[in-house]
Amino acid sequence: MTATWLYPAPDVDDLWDLSDLLRRSYGAALALATGMAIVILGGDSDRIGGASFTAVRETGGMLLWGGVFAALAAALVVARGVSRRLLRLALMGGASVYLLWAISLAESAYWDRHAGLTGPVVYAIIAVQHVSQAVEYRRQLVPGVVVAVPKARDSP
Repeated sequence: MTATWLYPAPDVDDLWDLSDLLRRSYGAALALATGMAIVILGGDSDRIGGASFTAVRETGGMLLWGGVFAALAAALVVARGVSRRLLRLALMGGASVYLLWAISLAESAYWDRHAGLTGPVVYAIIAVQHVSQAVEYRRQLVPGVVVAVPKARDSP
């Protein structure tokens, strides 16, 4: 017996057939959440001792944050197999997680001039990208109507 949630739900697959970019964006979101979970949970105190992570350590610590990113990765995998609606919700949840991460890093940078400033900008942009993806999953598919979404094609 195979787990049907391991495969894209029909409504997700239909949209992915129209847009390779949306399919790849999902893969990037999943890879990022998984990577964040691995490096945060696998990191030791020396890796999270920097000034940039002060607020992160004070707002639950790395075990909590790593668990949140792991839960996000799991939610993306399960949602992909259920429906576009659930995938939109998982992406919006992801946007919230990355925005909170950005705010935590920004708070550290505000209070300590040795903390980096690029992290908050990058993670805020990732949050915006998650929202953009979620909006695309709201697209209504009309049978027989091809939406003008460019697909990747082979070079001549």
